[in-house]
Amino acid sequence: MIKKIITGKLKALTGIYIGSGDFSEVTGSLVYRNVNGKVVIPGTSIAGTLRTLATKLAPHLGFTKCVTLQEKMNDNECKCAVCGLFGSISQSDESEGGTASKLWVNNAILENDIKISIRDGVGIDRETKSSSRAMRAKYDLEVIPKDAEFTFQISLQEGVTDEQEKLLAAVLKEWCEGRGYVGGNLSRGLGNVQLIDLRVFTIELSSIAKLMTFLKKEDPVKSAFEEEKWIENKVNEASMLIKFN
Repeated sequence: MIKKIITGKLKALTGIYIGSGDFSEVTGSLVYRNVNGKVVIPGTSIAGTLRTLATKLAPHLGFTKCVTLQEKMNDNECKCAVCGLFGSISQSDESEGGTASKLWVNNAILENDIKISIRDGVGIDRETKSSSRAMRAKYDLEVIPKDAEFTFQISLQEGVTDEQEKLLAAVLKEWCEGRGYVGGNLSRGLGNVQLIDLRVFTIELSSIAKLMTFLKKEDPVKSAFEEEKWIENKVNEASMLIKFN
């Protein structure tokens, strides 16, 4: 069951490249689009970059360091706040194990009417640091231009702890300050985004009447109440942890 819904917009501070793996007669690398032809940033891409940032920030906020991808553990699951929020990976030789994510991330859909551009690129030889002489070193790709705006929505599920909320708030605060990155070709100056118009809504299901209201609404946000200053309060609480660690 959904506990909180966080909405906003992702604004491109630079061009963005979200490769779909497809090509056309115009370019060899198309950006990702949904079945309706809308340019989107897949929710999996957003979740992955949020997790990467959370993994980096967690130790600096006094949270246990995530060790899932770094070393072999005695048990099968990492117990850190990052894995608790985004899901853990079992290190057992068997296929079973791990925990599901408590964070659902929607695809971000392009909102404003902005023209997708095509950018030329030249392959670089990693050894000589010069342009590659190999065949087809020159290439082009579709790029979502600066100032593009995308929808942003994530849902927190029941079972999310206060510690995990603090960590998520710290990560989203970084994005609000313009330090978010998505997509590929980051080393070429692409992928910088800012999270704007952030709003947090809490789903209240403490009574039958409120539960029925929630079930009847197609958009769960319409049955929730807005929690003002959520990110400020949680970030302040997270900063207090630093003082005591």
